[in-house]
Amino acid sequence: MDLNWSYQINFILRALPWFMFGYLVKEKYEVKLDKVNNLTLFGVAILGWCIALSAILLKCKIEYQYLGILIASPALFLIGVKNPDVKISKTVEYIGDKLSLFIYILHPLVSTAVSFTVMLIGINKEGIYSYFHPILTLIASIIVATVFELIFRNKKLSKIIY
Repeated sequence: MDLNWSYQINFILRALPWFMFGYLVKEKYEVKLDKVNNLTLFGVAILGWCIALSAILLKCKIEYQYLGILIASPALFLIGVKNPDVKISKTVEYIGDKLSLFIYILHPLVSTAVSFTVMLIGINKEGIYSYFHPILTLIASIIVATVFELIFRNKKLSKIIY
């Protein structure tokens, strides 16, 4: 199976910098973050989303939506680090605590399976489906990750697999 360069270096260029950014903020700048207003962080996140959405909605030849992501993502991470006591729903907490690693590892395979299934069904990939593909991939990844987490949590099933 010949994977394109995006799959081959996905972790090094896309995920590792965010992990390192989170570690840096947590270890070195968490105290200094108290001086930053939450409203400012939300404003930066909204600005990033607007930049990303404008690139998509205006169908520009230059795909600059990644610039918006580079602005919005750190702002969202900093909001989470700055407000550790804010409660979130149990479902989101479960997904973050128990499923996030499985989702990260499995989502390229799930995305490929979703695309293959859509191709078999005969749905045009260029139409409205292209907007729903990430959502379908996320939902399917959460389902698959839940199955894996339940298998690994169940000691009897874990012994059968190992």
